[in-house]
Order: sequence, then C-alpha cells, then structure tokens
Amino acid sequence: MTNNVFSADFQKIRNSLPSGTEPPDNGDMEQRVAKLESLAEKIGERLTTIEARLTRIELKQDEFARHYATKADIESVRTAVEGVKATVATSTSSIIKWTVGAVVASQLIPVLGTWLPKILGPGH
Repeated sequence: MTNNVFSADFQKIRNSLPSGTEPPDNGDMEQRVAKLESLAEKIGERLTTIEARLTRIELKQDEFARHYATKADIESVRTAVEGVKATVATSTSSIIKWTVGAVVASQLIPVLGTWLPKILGPGH
C-alpha cells in the first residue's frame, strides 16, 4: 500500500521565511478577513434558519410517530385475526353440518311419508 499522506517539513518552511516583516502577498488581508467575516455572518443566519426548520421537522415527526403501529399493536391485531380465523373455521364447520342435515332431512321426509304407512300397517 502506498503512503498517500502529504508530509512537509514545516520547520524548514518557517525558517526560510523572513522574520520581522509582514508576510508576502498579504496586502489585501483586511479585505479577505472582512469577506470571511461577512460569509461567517451569512452562514450563521443560514444555520439559524436550518435549526428552525429542523425543529419544525422534529415536531412533525413526533406528531407522526404517535400514529405509528408498535410491535404490541401489530401483535394484538395478529391475535385478533387468529381468533377470527378460528371463529370462521368453527362457523363454517357448523354451517356445513346444518346444511347436510337439512338436505338429508328434506330427502327423508317424503320417503318416510310413503314408507311409514307401509311399515306400520293400515289404520295407523
């Protein structure tokens, strides 16, 4: 792996600069500092705006969070659905039994009406 870190001998650079004089190329330092200060003020204003927006977003998120389903909510719905499934299965079984019984009875009644006098004999 190659070393991608820039290294410099800052002491050597510092020693090569003339001492006791104003740094070179700093004639417009006041303008540059004023510009940086102006930018810092603008950044501060923007940060204040961002913080206010973030606060509003957090409040809305808290409002939405009250409507989210929790694990307990989901588990209670799951339990209720299982109960409904069991009830439907039991009801379906009962309906099938009654339907079969009604069909059998509807078929036996006419037969019994015809056979009973023959089985019991005349006069009954």
